[in-house]
Amino acid sequence: MATSKKKLMIIAAHPDDEVLGAYSYLSNKSYECQTIFVCEGSSARFLFGEKSHALEQAIKLRELAALNVSKKLKNLPPIFLNFANLILASLPVIEINQKIEPLLDSFRPNLIITHTQDCNNLDHRMVSTCVSSIVRANKFPNIEMILNMEIPSSTEQFWNHSFAPNHFVTLNKSQMEEKIEMLSIYGDELQNDPDPRSSFGVRSYAQFRGLACGAMYAESFKIVRNIFRSEVFNG
Repeated sequence: MATSKKKLMIIAAHPDDEVLGAYSYLSNKSYECQTIFVCEGSSARFLFGEKSHALEQAIKLRELAALNVSKKLKNLPPIFLNFANLILASLPVIEINQKIEPLLDSFRPNLIITHTQDCNNLDHRMVSTCVSSIVRANKFPNIEMILNMEIPSSTEQFWNHSFAPNHFVTLNKSQMEEKIEMLSIYGDELQNDPDPRSSFGVRSYAQFRGLACGAMYAESFKIVRNIFRSEVFNG
């Protein structure tokens, strides 16, 4: 008898973070996957507070790229909250959470993947803070696992902090190439070699994590919560 898929929600700061940090889960067909993007991912490249046609076009192109990625991987269309880049730390946490929490209520995920506090990017850290304040076990008992992901060129460059993964997902060669293909949909986000987000950089990062788990390539995560509910345990 067929069983229903587990539900995965990826809560990312910017479009492209989902591919960089969680492609292995994003492409896993055993999950029904919903991605939330908290920020629009483009305004930091323009003058602060600027409202222009060029900015609107940049935001739209990034959204179209995210939609294209989700379509190619046969996932649910992503949800865009469209907070501006690099302002999350200036906002009350409750303002951000009032946008995220109803989506958790309606989707009821079993697995959440989001950013780590051990990251150089302030938007990433704020998203991690907001999610951690929402996902109380008594509020969302359906959430069985919460994972922090790492983002190349951000996580490893946080001074005096170190991301310590304890959960690895292996990638084979074709999966590795597809991850790079998905990142290329974001255009300039796939940088030139040997930058961290180039094909060389992304592949090298995955090889480094693969060394920790006996694989050619891997993505790494940190387990924040992992609940096993035994059917035979009666309390």
